[in-house]
Amino acid sequence: IIVGKRKSGGKILIFDSSQEDWTAPLWEYDTQSGVDGLTMDFDHFNDQKRVWHNNTEFILIAGNGDGIALFNLETEQFDYSYDIKVNGISTSVHAAEILPDGNFIVADPTGNNRGGANLRLIYGDNAAPQILQSIPYSGIHAVVWDYERERLWVWGSKLRKYRYVSAGENSELIEDDKFSPPWWGSGA
Repeated sequence: IIVGKRKSGGKILIFDSSQEDWTAPLWEYDTQSGVDGLTMDFDHFNDQKRVWHNNTEFILIAGNGDGIALFNLETEQFDYSYDIKVNGISTSVHAAEILPDGNFIVADPTGNNRGGANLRLIYGDNAAPQILQSIPYSGIHAVVWDYERERLWVWGSKLRKYRYVSAGENSELIEDDKFSPPWWGSGA
């Protein structure tokens, strides 16, 4: 089980869910001291999840104002970190996802000085990362890649589904369907 603790300096902890005593984590990342080449201070992270890419297990970390990072659980080092900026200003990443080709998706809900709330597609090259696409998206807060359906689900003021066209630096998201169930309220 991965647990994010934002108070008291911020920590990401991994616990063995089969154990009754959760006082000793299997692994801990202290956001104040950092580890192994991570250049960003993830004191205000919003999302951390276990992901698989190229048959390797990672923790994907999304930082509120700090960007995204991939921590390799096999090597116990950070393989990727990127401070996402628009007009020279750090984004406010509330959720992130890695796509099958290694590109990233981020939810940036509070971007008034960065063009408003946006769904952003990030080229996942650690040497030259860049924003490939920014899609205005009111209230955006969650992104999930659906491996079975090969679609991206995005939650904000509306629930939407996107197809992903993988083409390196020419990759793009294309809205597949709009969803607005009768029970749906605002995600903002």
